[in-house]
Amino acid sequence: ADLLAAGCVLIPDEISEQPEAREIHSLEAFRGCRSEKKVSLFFVISKEWGIAPFEWGNVDKNGVKHYFIRQKSGGPTLDIFAPFLLEEADGSVTIPHGFIAYHATFWNPLTNRSEKPPSELKAIHKRIVEGLRSEGEQLRAEKRTYLVAKGAKDNLRAGCSLGPPFVK
Repeated sequence: ADLLAAGCVLIPDEISEQPEAREIHSLEAFRGCRSEKKVSLFFVISKEWGIAPFEWGNVDKNGVKHYFIRQKSGGPTLDIFAPFLLEEADGSVTIPHGFIAYHATFWNPLTNRSEKPPSELKAIHKRIVEGLRSEGEQLRAEKRTYLVAKGAKDNLRAGCSLGPPFVK
């Protein structure tokens, strides 16, 4: 919601029959996309930091070309991976870990070279992570520290458990 309020647009990582990105401008559309298409990876773009158009790849399925956005090519993007809850064989529900991140470099098809993302993208990433931290909780597992955000904390209270590397 903070990203959308900041004027960002979410693009679902989905295969389409045309090389056209579906733009998500509202929280309702985001939720609808997740439930209707089962999409868990989103690319966040903004006029504030956008430098280059996406590059599209394609795959042939039964004689029909299907298109997808090539990661790390164009943009740059802030990537959000928000996996779905997993129902285990024993009926328990596990929360897998996701992320909000950007790549250290991206391919700019306009200049034909690898570039670093602009400071505006880094700043919004920092702001979003700080917001998640303020409502979340940090847990250490093995050699890493994970942020358990508000939504995951609500799921934990409802009986779900954290997925690997956390133990049940």
